Amino acid sequence: MLPPQIFSLKGLEYSVQTPDATTLYEDNQGCIRLVESVRFGERTKHINVRYHMVKDLREKGILEVKYCPSEDMIADNLTKPVCKQQFESFTKKVGLEGHKEGRTRRGVGEKHSPDF
Repeated sequence: MLPPQIFSLKGLEYSVQTPDATTLYEDNQGCIRLVESVRFGERTKHINVRYHMVKDLREKGILEVKYCPSEDMIADNLTKPVCKQQFESFTKKVGLEGHKEGRTRRGVGEKHSPDF
């Protein structure tokens, strides 16, 4: 999730102040090191100024960046294709019941007719 979306959810564009920093979970350790670094060097000067927003928000205590391994990123299951095992693990993590085979009323290729 990007910082602008975080603010929309957290404080409706700053209209509501909250005492705690919002935690941004990131699986890219290089990105975390870049945000936590004191200064930018030769290899990072090409990064557009608008991307420094995360670094500024972290320094102000509004945003906290923490590492989360890729396999534990629950949001990835909503945005990326996953195998059956990953999907079943995801449904357990979020408290959803998985799809049970044989529970559909129609087979593949059959036309759907509304139940009125």
